[in-house]
Amino acid sequence: MNKQFSLSTSRLETLVDGIFAIAMTILVFNIRLPQGVHAADVRSALTTLWPMFWSFVQSFLLLGALWASHHRQGHLVREANQGLVWLNIIWLMFVGLVPFSTSLLALRDSLLGTAFFDLNLFAVGLLASLTWRYAVSHGLVRDGQERLVAATTRRTLVFPVVALIALGFAFISPVWSNLCYFLVPIGIRVVRPKRT
Repeated sequence: MNKQFSLSTSRLETLVDGIFAIAMTILVFNIRLPQGVHAADVRSALTTLWPMFWSFVQSFLLLGALWASHHRQGHLVREANQGLVWLNIIWLMFVGLVPFSTSLLALRDSLLGTAFFDLNLFAVGLLASLTWRYAVSHGLVRDGQERLVAATTRRTLVFPVVALIALGFAFISPVWSNLCYFLVPIGIRVVRPKRT
């Protein structure tokens, strides 16, 4: 551990909480009624907005799952060095991009928009996994937690693998490929450590 730079994990968690809160809030700004909609046309306008509502719900829940996962990992990390801090900052850059990539999902049947979203989530998931592995390999996690560390390492692979599956499925059906993200909770349950 580089003693010249050591950061309390609470400072890192504060930054993570802030970025996630902003990204999750900005998601709703993608939902806008068209200009000039009259009261009589609201029902029709809301019907046309359902893809945006679906994209909002999906991305909000996925970001929530990522935040919860990072929060669980935070309990296992003892301290942060400069490498871990910068890996988290790069990871958060891709988290901050999620509202934009979510807005592309509103372009129905758009392979490019769906692929961009899936690649964004793949990058988020991959960087989360690499950040965790960095913490483990550099001795930044608490001692005596080998079982949880192993389970967490497996769990961090679920998100990028599902994003790759969704990306592959986008070439078959961009509209339905987002259903692949229902595999995230299933995958996490499969790799959950068994109670002893």
